[in-house]
Amino acid sequence: MRVYSENEHNSIRMTARQSLLSKSTIVKLFIRNNSVKKIFLGIMCVLLCLPLSACEKRDEDMQSAEDWEWQYIVDITCPWGEGGGADTTLQAFRKSFLETSGTDVVIEHKSGSGGIAGMQYALTKPADGYFYLLGTQSLLLMQISGETDYDVYHSIHPLCRLVYDCNLFVTAPDAPRKSYEEVHSYALEHPGELRCGLMSLMGLDSACASTAFDDTLELVPYQDGQTMLQDVANGVIDLAICGPGEATEMLSSGQLHIVISCTEEPVTINGYDEPIPCAGELGIDCFYGPGRGIFYIDGTPEEAIRAFERDAKAAVESEEFQRFLHEQNLDLRPGWLGREEYQVEWDNEYAELSEIFSEGGAQ
Repeated sequence: MRVYSENEHNSIRMTARQSLLSKSTIVKLFIRNNSVKKIFLGIMCVLLCLPLSACEKRDEDMQSAEDWEWQYIVDITCPWGEGGGADTTLQAFRKSFLETSGTDVVIEHKSGSGGIAGMQYALTKPADGYFYLLGTQSLLLMQISGETDYDVYHSIHPLCRLVYDCNLFVTAPDAPRKSYEEVHSYALEHPGELRCGLMSLMGLDSACASTAFDDTLELVPYQDGQTMLQDVANGVIDLAICGPGEATEMLSSGQLHIVISCTEEPVTINGYDEPIPCAGELGIDCFYGPGRGIFYIDGTPEEAIRAFERDAKAAVESEEFQRFLHEQNLDLRPGWLGREEYQVEWDNEYAELSEIFSEGGAQ
């Protein structure tokens, strides 16, 4: 007799569940047929004579998050590819969520169109409390910048933020200007001369560059983060904006120097012993960094939303997930936000980023 692996069991259960959902939909469509509806209504008249206490009891049980019990595997769509920061965060969250809730998570990667393809895919899922989406402000920026006409802001809703990453400005250790004051002063006197690498001209790193250096840098987009950092270390470009996780190895080996962290408070990077100036201390409002969180769609049961928030909070606070955050330098600023706080943050960031990128077509 064949012994199935855990992943195979998960796949079988998910397929069976999807099949049941499909059959349920077919039944709903079938009973719309007028000829069948008469028979169906006749049967219903008979059934209505039967006790309804069991149905009423089931409805009552669904009203409270405390009574919600996960019956199926939770499915989270990741709108970016495997191996990136979004994926590694979700993989770590999946392990901790299983430990704290007893429910496994299936991660579906649907990349394309800057994350919009994955978001649209998630919106086709049943809103039954078992399907969610990982998102960041990058999805908002696609709408704000005019890269998509899809109404991201009103289509998905923040449930909880798992991680709040930050950005760093880095340069070569032997660069002629290594402090923020030196770089900023030179950039003001020689606008467009200093070249700064980043991953997106319409992303959070671009917002940091705009606010920290008053639009005086020449922004150079890269497709690969490691190539960008190597170019900084070799003096091909003057600066780069990156996350601590992707630069940890080069920082600890002395190949990069931190000009400033885009954080409210001073931070410490694993393996990097030099003092790190932070934007907050210098009075610079350039705190934009990827906030990776879970989103839900219209129609998701309230009791499921509350249950997910409860179990996600326990997962994020677990020792295993906190260890992951520390190892990846993702604990440099508080990450967790519950639904109400995350909604406020989401609204504020939409307004702020719309103002910065207003020429891109923010509505």
